[in-house]
Amino acid sequence: MPDALAPAPPPQLAGLSYAFARERGALVRREGEALVCLHRAEADLATLLEVQRLYGDIAWQQIDDASFERSLQTTYRENASM
Repeated sequence: MPDALAPAPPPQLAGLSYAFARERGALVRREGEALVCLHRAEADLATLLEVQRLYGDIAWQQIDDASFERSLQTTYRENASM
C-alpha cells in the first residue's frame, strides 16, 4: 500500500537527456497524464520525428528560445534535486 506521506514523483521530466534536449531544441514533459514536447522553432524534422518515435501520441508546443531555455533549466533542475 502506498504511503500517503511519501513525496510525489519528480514532476514533468519524461526521459530525454539534458544533452539531447539542449542540443536539439526539444524537451518532453509530462503535464498531468499527457506528454508534451516543447520545441524551438529551429528544431529540425529529424529531432521531432525521433521524439514521436520514442513517445508516440504526444502534444506539440513551439516556444521561443527564451521560454525554451527557462523550461529546460527549470525541468532538469527540479528533477536533479529529487
